[in-house]
Amino acid sequence: MDAWLTKLPAEVRAQLRWAVPGLEAALDGLLAGALDEGTVDAAAHRFTVVVLRCRALLQRILGGQISPAQHQARLLPRIPEVAAFLGEPLSASHAEKAIRAAVAISRGIEDDVLKRSEGPEVESLAAALEDGDMDALAARLLQPPVGAVMRGYVLLAALLESLERRGSAEQGRRLARLALVHMLWAIRELRGEGVRIDLYPGDSAELVDDRRLDAVATLVSEECSTLELQLLGGFPRRNAAPAHVPSPPPPQIQRSMTYVTGVQFRPYPALMLEGQAWWLGCSPELLGRALLLREQPVQVLLLVSAAGSSVLRIDAASDRDAPDAATRTADMLRDWDELLHRLAR
Repeated sequence: MDAWLTKLPAEVRAQLRWAVPGLEAALDGLLAGALDEGTVDAAAHRFTVVVLRCRALLQRILGGQISPAQHQARLLPRIPEVAAFLGEPLSASHAEKAIRAAVAISRGIEDDVLKRSEGPEVESLAAALEDGDMDALAARLLQPPVGAVMRGYVLLAALLESLERRGSAEQGRRLARLALVHMLWAIRELRGEGVRIDLYPGDSAELVDDRRLDAVATLVSEECSTLELQLLGGFPRRNAAPAHVPSPPPPQIQRSMTYVTGVQFRPYPALMLEGQAWWLGCSPELLGRALLLREQPVQVLLLVSAAGSSVLRIDAASDRDAPDAATRTADMLRDWDELLHRLAR
């Protein structure tokens, strides 16, 4: 505001000297205590009303005589100072992203206003400024899609005011985080209205979306307040956890008395049993044994699972040497142990 006032004639500047103290007073409620929805909304409303009452300033902004984006770009060199005040790398990252987002949003809105300078939206705003009902206009501006922008600006202003007053670094960290949440929400809302927001000029729209979703994912992974969870809940989630899928039933071992009705060598060794219309995978050794046992009853040990079935063992039905269940289980465990041992080596 100080920088903007220097662009005005001395007479007008004298009339708006009250604006800076008015803005500071609007931020008082955010510099201590809980940052819930009611507190943020009240501060944003008071802040917006003060800005709207600077009619001479806003008229010059709408007329393209003053560039808010150029003045807000002066915040970028202050990022290291803000980071030092916050004292934590994560909070410093939040603050930097919020400041960069504020500058990008200002640039995008300014470009959009210039494009629509002869349109009904700008004329409607100019007419509302003349009417003088600033409370009603502030309530209107705090609705989507501009509401998130105003709240983000106010939270960022509170962070910078806390820095100026050497306030609580812990409250500053909360302000930085919540300011970033609102800025990310504002970018989504404004881009939905066709306003171009370039966080990093030169990046493609896809990369901008990637950066924004990365920021959202980082915020979601941290501890969130109720208000932050409410806001972040509206974003698409990257790498969201898939819906719960019940586990398949465990495989089972079945013993069957049957006949071998077919064998297959390619594309993989398999055999077919009486009463079945599908191939059962097996080892080449078992396939050779099945060839010898054709046209006679056999006892087969099958591994049955949701993924399919395979042959574990095949013996003649009259073979008294066929092992019992306990022996077969021990043989299987020994074979698996040998396989795992070889793989480990």
